[in-house]
Amino acid sequence: MKTSHIMTALKSGRYTTAIYLAVIGLLLIFFPGFSLQTLCIVGGIGLLILGAVQLLAALAGSDMPGFMGLTMPGAILLLLGGMFLCMRSGSAIGLTSTILGVGILCGGITSFGNAMQRKKYGYPGWGWNLASAIAILMIGIMFVTNPFDAASSFTTLLGAIILAVAVLRIIITAKVDNVQRKEDEKNNIFEAEFHDV
Repeated sequence: MKTSHIMTALKSGRYTTAIYLAVIGLLLIFFPGFSLQTLCIVGGIGLLILGAVQLLAALAGSDMPGFMGLTMPGAILLLLGGMFLCMRSGSAIGLTSTILGVGILCGGITSFGNAMQRKKYGYPGWGWNLASAIAILMIGIMFVTNPFDAASSFTTLLGAIILAVAVLRIIITAKVDNVQRKEDEKNNIFEAEFHDV
């Protein structure tokens, strides 16, 4: 009896998690700009709280380890970062996208160099490496030249992935439930036959 209650609780937890993921995925798909700004503001509030706690600890003379090992300077950095994220969420999104774009461009340039080296020494598959390097370079250029649209597109893609994960969780949970139900039916039949004997 206890096992069936545990299984029911686990099933409902799996379905609840899948529903939460689906809602998050749909929000990211249909409202990418709002989702990014909300994420920045929530992150900023988190940094403000963490910075305030560290600042209070520093003022109280606590031995609590701080951000980057420095309680007072770390608290000030956290507070400044939190204020920037809350008050300038659009700038934070643009800055983050641009930095990400530069990183992607560096990766694309490295991949391009590797593809050329593979071609020079006659390794097979260098064409695929070259094609992926060009694709990476194009994504990096998109992030650098148009950071807000790139961030919005990335958010929409992330939402689609999260939604797909939610759907897969529901499908897998339903299949596991079906197998468990069949197993329970077999056990009930076996127990009924055993009691009849």
